[in-house]
Formats: sequence, C-alpha cells, structure tokens
Amino acid sequence: MQQPKWIWTNTYVDVLSPNAAVFTGTYRVPHLTPRGQPHEIAGAMTLVFAKRGEKWGVVQEHLSDAPPATAMTTPMDSTMKMK
Repeated sequence: MQQPKWIWTNTYVDVLSPNAAVFTGTYRVPHLTPRGQPHEIAGAMTLVFAKRGEKWGVVQEHLSDAPPATAMTTPMDSTMKMK
C-alpha cells in the first residue's frame, strides 16, 4: 500500500453510562497498489470503551469490510433469492 490516506466518512458516539461508550465509524483508505494502480479499501469500525478506575480502554472491537461496489449498485428484484 503506497500513499494511503485514512478518511472517516461518518462517526457516531453513544454514551451508555458514565463508565461506558460506543464509537462507530465508517472509513475509506484510498491508496496506490505496489504497481501504482489506484485502489481503495473501506469499512466500518465499532469500539466499545469502558472506564476502569481512572483510565478508559477498549474492551471490544469489530471491523467490517464494505461490500464490493458492484453489490451496492445491483438492485434486487423479486426473482432474486437470498443465500
């Protein structure tokens, strides 16, 4: 990966209690492949934070890849079956 640039597209924070919070954000990372071709990865990240004593820390994380662009542009109709 050459010349990567991390871009947050959306971010959300939910405060669950004085000692717990959840962050969810979507991102994209445009970059060049080793052959110099433009490429991009994208997805979503969710982090659960907890305060233990005086320190905050991540107690759970989850990463999801964005679906391929073709999946997003192909509309489903009533003849298509879910797998």
